[in-house]
Amino acid sequence: MLTLPELAETKKDILEATAQAGREIVQSRSICATAMERITQPIGGDYETFSAMTNLFWKSCIEEGLTPKEFHQHNLLPRPNSIETFIKVMLMGFKPERAAQTRAVIQFSFSGEVEGSCHFKIDNGRIEAKQGALANADLIVESPFGTWMDVTTGKSSGKWLYIRRKYKASGDLSLLPRIKELFGRVD
Repeated sequence: MLTLPELAETKKDILEATAQAGREIVQSRSICATAMERITQPIGGDYETFSAMTNLFWKSCIEEGLTPKEFHQHNLLPRPNSIETFIKVMLMGFKPERAAQTRAVIQFSFSGEVEGSCHFKIDNGRIEAKQGALANADLIVESPFGTWMDVTTGKSSGKWLYIRRKYKASGDLSLLPRIKELFGRVD
């Protein structure tokens, strides 16, 4: 988490305290309580989400045979392995500024190795995500889980897979190409 730009000050404080602790160990064979508090300070965020994303990141690096540096250089995303982690990846990638004028519910119905549904309610830059299907979704994407994870991680083109009928979409199809814009980088 300390690589996140919003935690730059916390990172600086923790690293300075770690250096101080190293000096203290050499000089007195102990670390003062103040330095230890700075080293072990809460770094913010949701630990459960961070833990799940870190595990996905390392699993994705191993599966792709890439170092973390190479993984980032290729602009890859951790590959979700459940609906829960798919929701977390999507929420982490959500771009509120790109959704400022959007009101829509996008639902995903998965089959295959992971089965089930989830939906995202977007309301003028805010988002809410839940597992389960809704009767009034604006866009419904029906896909084998692995196929959509290829789209999510950028391994496959969603447009190409749609043309080849590897997944289905119904409802407001104008939202389909906006998924990349709302939940990730725009090329």
